[in-house]
Amino acid sequence: MKNTYSFLMQDWKLRMVAIAILTACLCVFFNLFFSFESGYPFWMIVLSNFIYVLLSFEFTRIVVFYVRKKNPGLKSSEKRIAWIGLTMVGASFLIGPAHIFIEKDLLFGENLPHTIYNYLSASGSTLFFTLIIASVYEAMYFFAQWHKTSLEKEALEKANLQTQFELLKNQVQPHFLFNSLNTLLSLVDEDTIRAKKFIKQLSFVYRYLLLSNEKTLISLGEELGFIQAYFFLLQTRFEEGLELKIAIPADLENYLLPPLTLQILLENAVKHNMLSSASPLLIRIESNDQQEILIRNNLQLKKASVHSARVGLANISAKYHFLNQPQILIRETEDEFIVRLPLIEPSPVHIHTS
Repeated sequence: MKNTYSFLMQDWKLRMVAIAILTACLCVFFNLFFSFESGYPFWMIVLSNFIYVLLSFEFTRIVVFYVRKKNPGLKSSEKRIAWIGLTMVGASFLIGPAHIFIEKDLLFGENLPHTIYNYLSASGSTLFFTLIIASVYEAMYFFAQWHKTSLEKEALEKANLQTQFELLKNQVQPHFLFNSLNTLLSLVDEDTIRAKKFIKQLSFVYRYLLLSNEKTLISLGEELGFIQAYFFLLQTRFEEGLELKIAIPADLENYLLPPLTLQILLENAVKHNMLSSASPLLIRIESNDQQEILIRNNLQLKKASVHSARVGLANISAKYHFLNQPQILIRETEDEFIVRLPLIEPSPVHIHTS
């Protein structure tokens, strides 16, 4: 009983307005002209058209809702429309003649000839009328389902990206720690003072890695401070085979970016290029006049890296996509690899979420 009542009342405002408008339209454009000649009272004309509209509208609505229940969703649209159309064709041959009988035989008291032409004419106009009503309902349902599907798809995509984002933030730590401990092990016996400094920088870097997992955005200044400590660890491993130059103006250091973005790019450059004191890998971090930073390095690729899947770049791209930010731009020339990262202007919202 409760479901039936809900079904009847869920669009009662739309039905009241639509029935009133359709009744008025029929009176004005079809029946009112004939009433001047026949002399019928205006209320009788209105009542006749109201009964016709009410009967057509409610029957059409019941059919639409029933077929929709049996064939829900966007995937069943074609099947649902076909069933509604076929039902309306059959119903028109009942509603049209019924209207003739109610209007002429009962309401107006005329004995209208019940000819095939009159029946076909009434059925045709009823079919046209009911199809319009059904089309409006179906269009409303289609756009509602399309909007719902779009929201669900967006929510699912965002949830997937959020999961990927959390995984990306965590995956760097074990790999990084393993390499760092190997480097430290080799330093302990060779250079105690440098080993102590390495431990200090490693502690700072690892603390940053742990804290950055709690943040979605971080300031460029903090990221650069981390990068300098991280580069010290890398340079301890590769010595003169690796160089880093940073040229970022102070007014950009408050701008934001996803944490560990620069770390991934440095690690990427080291991973895919050959390093030697004779041919060092030079990584430069600089800015342009569009509030972007450019990370560029000379190309001296390892053979195994020519067909790299570029997982690190995909990770960064996923982060920017998750944050609804412009995508990173990647350009590779014969002798240089460049990644352009958009910076996010700080705001109270960003500061709060980071």
